[in-house]
This record gives sequence, structure tokens and C-alpha cells, in this order.
Amino acid sequence: MLLLGVLSCTEQPTHPDISGHSPNEASFVEVSIAGTTLLAELADTPARRAEGLSGRDSLERDQGMWFDLGEVRPVSFWMKGMRFPIDIIWISQDLAVMGFVERAAVPRMGDASVPYYESVGPVRYVLEVNADFVREMGIAVGDRAEVRMAQLR
Repeated sequence: MLLLGVLSCTEQPTHPDISGHSPNEASFVEVSIAGTTLLAELADTPARRAEGLSGRDSLERDQGMWFDLGEVRPVSFWMKGMRFPIDIIWISQDLAVMGFVERAAVPRMGDASVPYYESVGPVRYVLEVNADFVREMGIAVGDRAEVRMAQLR
């Protein structure tokens, strides 16, 4: 999935401390939201944000991808290369759910247009999860996320 920045904002971010990971290796965070904790791959570099989940065939039920945009801004996610539907959760810099897209469509074979989805306003984070996660977990606008570096064994 490609991430396209639309507009920048100059607010000072207040974000969770997920420092201490190497930018050259895939890192993971634990994200807790609406009483559920999942393991999310950290997309915190331009290359990782641009690739997102594109080209993958699936995502484990208890996994996701956490995008740290590095700043607060409106964004658009392009579904190019996506092979399965997902839910996209827009999250503010203070970790509040601002909105979401349920069952984001994937491109159909031979279709010239590629779906894209715009955030509900300026956001700092985005969480991509399997389709129906929002409905099944009862995610609501205003819910809070907790994020911490994952301790992989």
C-alpha cells in the first residue's frame, strides 16, 4: 500500500516512546485498543510506509501494521498491490481513534483505477488490520490506543 502525504502541520508531536529499534530492521509494536492487543509491524520510514501491506497475501488475525507518520497531517492510503481487504483506523497524536475505513476495497484484476482512502483529518498514526476487526472489536471514535515496543521471543 502506498502512503501519500497531503498536507503538513507544525504541531509538536506527543507520541509513545517506541525508540530503541534499528531503522534497518523490521520492528514490531504491541497495540492495545478496545480491550484487544495485537502485534503490529512498525512502518516508520518512508520506504516502509510506502510499501505497507501491499504484495502480501494475508495478515494473521492478531497482527496489523502501525504507521507512525512522524508528524500530524491528513493522509491518503492507496490500495495498489493489496491482495486482501483491511480496516484502516485513523489515530490522533494523543492516540485517540478519529475514524476508520471498514473493509477497504482491493483493486480488481484489470481495473484501471486503484481505490484510495483519505483520513478524517490530520492524524499522526494509522493502524491497518484485517477486514472486520473494527466491527468485531467494537472500535469506536474516541477509543484510545496504547502502544509499546514488542518483546519478541
